[in-house]
Amino acid sequence: MTTYQLSAHVRACRDGGYIVFLDLRRDRYWSVPAQTAPAIAGLVEGECAHGGGARLIELGLIEPAGVRRALDAPRQDAPERKLIQADNYRASLFELGQCASACWWAERSLARRRLDLTLARLAVLKSRAANLEADAQDLVGVFEQFRPWYPRQRVCLFDAVALACFMMMRGLKPDIVFGVRTAPFAAHCWIEWQGLLAGDSSDHCASFTPISVGVEVAFIGFRWTPGERNEARASRALAERLRDGATSLIEWRGLVLLHRGAGPIEVLPHGMGFVFGARFGREPDPSPPCEARVDPTPTWIAERWGAYVAVLVDRGFDIVRVLRDPSGARSCFFSEVDGVRIFFSDAEDFLRLAPETRADLGFIRGFLRYPAFIGRRTGLEGVQELAPGECAVYPRKGLKVEAAWTPFGFARANKALDWSDGKQALRNAADASVKAWAGPHQRVALRLSGGFDSSVMLGLLRSNTEADITCVTEYWEGALRGMSAAMRTRWPLQTERNSRSYVSIRPV
Repeated sequence: MTTYQLSAHVRACRDGGYIVFLDLRRDRYWSVPAQTAPAIAGLVEGECAHGGGARLIELGLIEPAGVRRALDAPRQDAPERKLIQADNYRASLFELGQCASACWWAERSLARRRLDLTLARLAVLKSRAANLEADAQDLVGVFEQFRPWYPRQRVCLFDAVALACFMMMRGLKPDIVFGVRTAPFAAHCWIEWQGLLAGDSSDHCASFTPISVGVEVAFIGFRWTPGERNEARASRALAERLRDGATSLIEWRGLVLLHRGAGPIEVLPHGMGFVFGARFGREPDPSPPCEARVDPTPTWIAERWGAYVAVLVDRGFDIVRVLRDPSGARSCFFSEVDGVRIFFSDAEDFLRLAPETRADLGFIRGFLRYPAFIGRRTGLEGVQELAPGECAVYPRKGLKVEAAWTPFGFARANKALDWSDGKQALRNAADASVKAWAGPHQRVALRLSGGFDSSVMLGLLRSNTEADITCVTEYWEGALRGMSAAMRTRWPLQTERNSRSYVSIRPV
């Protein structure tokens, strides 16, 4: 029996004998009777007799199971309590301006009809919010006072996105929830904050079955010495504090690994570990060769590229390795709490475990003076960052950080190349890299200086993607005259100046 899973950009739920799919990329809903659907992990058990999965595969809603994706935590019905808004609160001009900005952003974002991009941007805003708890009811009241003055018809999706954006601007972390019903079919969208409905009716939302829309996956791992009871108890106590909304991937000798969110997670075969993120153009991992069992990271990172953090478990030697790919596209940090070694991707999870952690003011001062500096030190005392291309090795005791990737070891060619062969090999590598990184996206931003490197990148993007490319460059008065003449000749440019002293350059 073939088992399928939801594609990365699809969410689904069961309601009234139907399975309803939400395609975030197309901003469309699809539904099929549950008895005609194939076996879908988490939704349908068993296989239908009608072969109804062909159409779902054709639409890109499901795919054969192989890459394990983090499912959202099961959602209950809409909250019964509503956040009581403050009708007598007098909004300031600044708050009204933020409401206008949030509504304008929501309108521009939803006009692209790419709900996945809108939600991804909201996830970024949510991760940067300060997680405040004050004035939530005042903020909802401000938005409701302003909303009639914004020239757009009341639509639940627009209102929810705009309200979420406004609340995140003010430091709150609301959740945006989608719900459906099938008799008759209808869809709705609303905002929840700490178990309360914000700006909506509980009776109305209760008639919909929620489809959770998660954010990018986050992970946190706890490592301790097997057999040490005190460390084991401390580790499990810390992990228990994060169980709410998180799912356990592995609980093994001296290791607990949790995750939350809805990003892709790849489960490596034979219990080798997990990959958080995306790997480009590679088949599923085979078993590692015997000679690579002692330290598989050099071979592993040489054969696999992408934007990921890999947690590799060597059960034979009782070693856990945390590997960050050389691009550094995904964050990874490590620290220690109560004698327990911890590695994680989201600082908020760590602060829930160690709320007394203080800011490293010395690092912050140095970073503000020289932001280009890259090192392990972070803005939190006792927390270090795993640098791109590094591997944190956790044996039974202690921690060792190694360089798993350096440019010198991978820049050498296996054999001497003549000029024509080397030129073609370099071009093929550049084309493959740009296709992998930028190919899936419809909009790409490029920091264009006018020099050689950024000009070449612009040409590669134009020839290898169909994306809408927006180029941005820093400038000062008179600097635009020094931009590459060759770039101007090949790509006619139009420039737009804005108030932040940037020039947006779009190839036409």
